[in-house]
Amino acid sequence: MYRLLVSVPGTYNLFQLTLLIFPESDLPGRERYEAQGEHQLSVWYLTTYLICCSIAPMKMNSNSEANHDDIRTQPLADVYAFLALTMRYPDASFVTEDFLDVFENLLVSFNMAAEQKEIRACRQQDSNFVDTLQIEYTRLFINAVPHIVAPPYGSFYLDGDYTLQGKSTRKTRDFYRQYGYDISDASEPADHIRLELEFLAALTREGELEAEEQFLKTIFRPWFSRFQKRVLDEKGHPYYMVSTKLIDFFTKEEQ
Repeated sequence: MYRLLVSVPGTYNLFQLTLLIFPESDLPGRERYEAQGEHQLSVWYLTTYLICCSIAPMKMNSNSEANHDDIRTQPLADVYAFLALTMRYPDASFVTEDFLDVFENLLVSFNMAAEQKEIRACRQQDSNFVDTLQIEYTRLFINAVPHIVAPPYGSFYLDGDYTLQGKSTRKTRDFYRQYGYDISDASEPADHIRLELEFLAALTREGELEAEEQFLKTIFRPWFSRFQKRVLDEKGHPYYMVSTKLIDFFTKEEQ
């Protein structure tokens, strides 16, 4: 019996992103966010974790393997799950003000101030922001004339003939099943980017760090860079351009 891979709101937990890297007293800005209520404190938790994660190895005791695993598992799993949602067809059930606030704070954290300002401007100027994202998602990833801009499936880039459900798709699904997972909808190719990110979240949440690294090196990274190039070259809505940059950062750093 396989567990199902489903990218849904709630697979990441903003408020319980426990920061194991530093004591809370060492982290900047907590009091300001806490004073604004639980939502803003949640934003602070995720943002501060992401700021710190790249320098975590310098703060760790090199002899403490258990501490290393703790730092990499639950928080990183939440990050993967969050990024999986950016590659899911957007709707108002999860593309909320909270979600977008976290998204913006990620950009600020990684010195992407220009991108953050662009996202903020889009939100302020577009009263139908979710509808706009739906249109752009469809154009980029589902259907467009004369062709789909950036098919979000590994087999399109790996199997040599620009088709779906090829050998690499079967390889991806076999990898899922090896670790007890399968896709919830058989009509959806197993190598859709959101499913692969959700699988990385599942592996990391369970402490399967060697499997996570193997999946990144042998399945995810070999096609992601070509997918990202198509998204960036299109120069479409900044939300998807920035999402691929964040995915690139986290998957590349974990190789």
